[in-house]
Amino acid sequence: MKPSTIQGFRYLTVVGLGLAVAALPFSVKVCHASLGIAILGWIGEGDWRSKWHRIKESRIVWLFTIFFALHIAGMSYTEDVAAGWFDIEKKVTLILLPLVLVSMHRIDPKYTAAIFFVFIGACVIGTVICLIHSVKTIITGSVADPLASSVFWIMNPHASKNWLAFSYTDLASGIRMHPTYLSMYLIFCLLVIYSIFHRDFFHQSRGLQLSLIALCLYLGSFVIFLSTRITTIAFIALVFVGCYQLDVEERKVLRLLYSLGVAVFFMSMIYINPVSRYRNYQEIFWRPHIASKTTAPRNLSADIRASLWWIGLRSAGETNVLIGAGTGDVDAVMKTTGRKYGVYNILGSHDPHNQFIFTMLGLGLIGLLLLLACFALPAYHAYRHSDFLYLAFICLFVFLCLTESVLELQKGIVFFSIFNSLLIFQYRPPLTWQILVSTK
Repeated sequence: MKPSTIQGFRYLTVVGLGLAVAALPFSVKVCHASLGIAILGWIGEGDWRSKWHRIKESRIVWLFTIFFALHIAGMSYTEDVAAGWFDIEKKVTLILLPLVLVSMHRIDPKYTAAIFFVFIGACVIGTVICLIHSVKTIITGSVADPLASSVFWIMNPHASKNWLAFSYTDLASGIRMHPTYLSMYLIFCLLVIYSIFHRDFFHQSRGLQLSLIALCLYLGSFVIFLSTRITTIAFIALVFVGCYQLDVEERKVLRLLYSLGVAVFFMSMIYINPVSRYRNYQEIFWRPHIASKTTAPRNLSADIRASLWWIGLRSAGETNVLIGAGTGDVDAVMKTTGRKYGVYNILGSHDPHNQFIFTMLGLGLIGLLLLLACFALPAYHAYRHSDFLYLAFICLFVFLCLTESVLELQKGIVFFSIFNSLLIFQYRPPLTWQILVSTK
């Protein structure tokens, strides 16, 4: 095969990845089709002997392969076969993308940087669409009440209903995303921006500095207004750490004051927005204790989440500790345990909303340990190579796994598959602005 043809297939893979991250906030189907283009480019490149050698030498790829194979093994004892195969189908990218990106030749850092910037651009466009949609709902008088709780109005009797249009699910509905996943995308965008510019931020032009500050404030404010508890906590923590490390030449006391000042600014925004204030502060303290003997369905978000964790932990003790209930039986096990103890919620949800509990129920202790290893080994790799972006990415994702079954929904699976594979197999720090604008 001619070198130009091989190079063309490599470009096809890069273009496919770029289209995939551009589509991710908007359409999973288009994202999957774009990943298909990337895989076709990888296949057309050939050089299978070198590919196999790279795959064989990667412990991380083998770890993900074993974790995926465990899901297939779990089909041998699952009762809900249809749900099991659907779960495996959803997770195909979890193994395909590591295989592709570890075995292909190193992508030019310029194109890797471009992929990250395409994702940032797509997310910014997505937020603009969300804002336009929110304004439209106010103008047409079609603002919904996603909280559906009298408690919010009891605690915030003077709040305008228009706040709902610019908060939580109403805000994210402009691009039909769950606010938790949109928040995760935006925080990752902020991490990429920070990784690119934090080393020489104070040496950039004043115009670029102001543009970056405005962009970060905009994206950060959007995260706050999306009003999801776990991502808000992660965001405030990362803001504090990031601001403290921004100017290492400054004295520690002043850096600490800068960090506290920015963190307090965003925390003040939480209080100003009644929806954010309610979801992050008020609702949590209103929640009845999970051990109460009431048989009434749980109707507050925090209480629903806590009750599902409680059912999940109870269910873990009633399945096979080592191998779990089977790949497709998590929903059934949760439902049975909920009925047994009379714990229900108004959403009729049986998702434990915790990836570690979910994996434990389906694949047992073996599956849970493998999942933890899939996070721990890359995190150790990032730590050894002083790769802040990848380490922060892993920490953010693991943190989200505490309150969401992130690897059970496409918006979480594909996001993790793409950027985890890019960051560990193709990206090498530092990622700088000069790399993108370079003509070499």
